[in-house]
Amino acid sequence: MVLALSDSRSRHKHNLERERSRNAQELMRVERAHNKIITQLMKEMASELGHARTDIKNTLQESKAIRGWLNFETQEPFRKTSDLLKAVTDLDKRIGVIQSNLSQQKQEGADNILSHLRVDLTGVKSSVETLKLQLDEMRRVIEKSENNTKMVLETGQKTLLRLESPPSHPSEEISKTLEHELNGMKSSLKEIDTSIRSGLSILPSADSGKIFQTSIREHLQPIEEHLGAMSSELRTMREQKQRAPSPTAPSLATELAQTGEAATKPKKTYARVAASPPLPKPNHTLIITSTDSKNTAENIIERIREALDTKKTGAKVDRVRKAKNQKVVLSCNTKEDLNLVQNRVKTNKSLKVEVARTNNPLAIIRDVLSYHTDVEIVENILAQNKHLLHDVDEKERTVRVRYRKKARNPQECHPVLELSPKVHRRFIDAGKIYIGLQRRPIMDHSPLVQCTKCLGFGHTKAVCHEKEELCSHCGETHSWDKCPIRLEGRPPRCKNCLKARGADTDLAHNAFSFDCREKQKWDAIARSRISYC
Repeated sequence: MVLALSDSRSRHKHNLERERSRNAQELMRVERAHNKIITQLMKEMASELGHARTDIKNTLQESKAIRGWLNFETQEPFRKTSDLLKAVTDLDKRIGVIQSNLSQQKQEGADNILSHLRVDLTGVKSSVETLKLQLDEMRRVIEKSENNTKMVLETGQKTLLRLESPPSHPSEEISKTLEHELNGMKSSLKEIDTSIRSGLSILPSADSGKIFQTSIREHLQPIEEHLGAMSSELRTMREQKQRAPSPTAPSLATELAQTGEAATKPKKTYARVAASPPLPKPNHTLIITSTDSKNTAENIIERIREALDTKKTGAKVDRVRKAKNQKVVLSCNTKEDLNLVQNRVKTNKSLKVEVARTNNPLAIIRDVLSYHTDVEIVENILAQNKHLLHDVDEKERTVRVRYRKKARNPQECHPVLELSPKVHRRFIDAGKIYIGLQRRPIMDHSPLVQCTKCLGFGHTKAVCHEKEELCSHCGETHSWDKCPIRLEGRPPRCKNCLKARGADTDLAHNAFSFDCREKQKWDAIARSRISYC
């Protein structure tokens, strides 16, 4: 038994030794094969490296030869270029001498003419100022007349029938005086033009004459534009006066209707005045966030309070409100206050501040011919209304057509324009602008968007999620043209006011009417993002 176990163990050891020797032989064989392959690769790489060195050497020699040839070929062009530069320098000096001589000659000839024209231009300017004052006086008289006419037409009380009729004689006298003075101004301008043309013969050359004529035209151009604007305003006032109805004695039916209207018309209350939209004012707003997303709006306000230190800096903040995503919005009344607050907040490294971007105001032009393209509308407005924009910088003249609204006449449309604040103010104050072969009224346009499907604010019908269309007259689920309440003649019932304020408020208006207090509120919110100043 013991011998059998010993023999088995010896055989096992022998097998292990034989297996080990076989593995060692295999490893040596693989190693020899790898060494052979590596040696062959080294030889190939050495051969390729030798060829590469030879190619690089040949390429270097060719590059040197090409560089030498280029140096030889470019010597002559460089020499000609230097000669040309010298010739141009000499020519510039000669041109400078000629220009100085021409300017002296032109100045000597122009002084004689300008001495005669300066007196005429001074008289023309004083006459233009006088015409402006008289035109303002005439405008006030006509406005007073229109106010008196409206008071007589709107009231039903008989005591107001004894109100003085609008003064027509003073406005007629002023109009005649203005027309007479305008004719005199035009004749004086013609005389100045004649004297300019006769004086151009004194100048030494035709080019200098053209330059002098251009400079004179630049001085006379604003005066001609003012005269054109005054003439157009006089025509407009005369047309308005002819179209204005005369205050006649109302009939009994008219008196009863006006009395009923006055009785049903809601009185002005504090709540109504407070609900009316505020006047446009400068929009200076900052949006402040924290670099740490864990901070809440309360933490940000506390850090803003520490950074401002109003007792020492005197910083003025008009309003503070919280916004979504841990943002705080600060509003200031002036640009100086905004800059002070912005600089103080930047001292706190944990706060990020940015100026809120505002949009340009909108304006709508009524009844413009539809054949004009958007580009033609913009070009005509800028070219034909220079008298309104003569002192507005070119960079601040932003005019862009946003979209067009349909008009009753299919040949006309109502373009809605995006204007820069200064251009918007000039056009709105003017009331009418020239466009193509028309002079059309322009007025401010609200940026508020109202859905025609659900009657809500802030979106259009195309993106509305409601399934059924609501009536703007009664708020029920049918279209406006099929509303039974409207067809029966019953008063409207605003759905938005009913939802926001309840049944105790004034609901007797259409949902699209600007008498709607909800629409006025949302309009004020939309206008808060517009820069009017």
